[in-house]
Amino acid sequence: MFSHYDSLGPGAIDNASGTAVALDIAIQFNRQGRSGSVLFVFDGNEEISYDYPTYWGHGYREFEKKYFNLLKKTERIIVVDCVGQGTSTMIRDPHIINLAFPLENISVLKEKVAILSGDIDQLMSVYHSELDLPEKIMEKDMNQARSLLIESVK
Repeated sequence: MFSHYDSLGPGAIDNASGTAVALDIAIQFNRQGRSGSVLFVFDGNEEISYDYPTYWGHGYREFEKKYFNLLKKTERIIVVDCVGQGTSTMIRDPHIINLAFPLENISVLKEKVAILSGDIDQLMSVYHSELDLPEKIMEKDMNQARSLLIESVK
């Protein structure tokens, strides 16, 4: 399970919300003695990375360089990004996967990658702006994202 904790602007939706949900699940799994069943990766340097042409996702690619064999062995990869604003879904669209998880070798992994994200249209109304504020996050949407994530890792 991946989530990035850096942001541009206030970053409530992108991606404090995703990090909060993933961290909550990590704590819950630890309390249940299930912490060894899921690897939680909280990553920085996702928003701006100075790599071109893909200037985002550097931290994910650094993880990939070091742990690509682990990624190949894993059953599923879930990237939690931008939840809490609208109903979250598991997105398997290759274009969205490339945007949210821009690995060098994503073609090898894409069949097992899903992006847990809220409403993309609503996200774009605050994306990388001063409008990405905590009051835009709805508790019911956070709870729905959390439930979907728990169901996905059972």
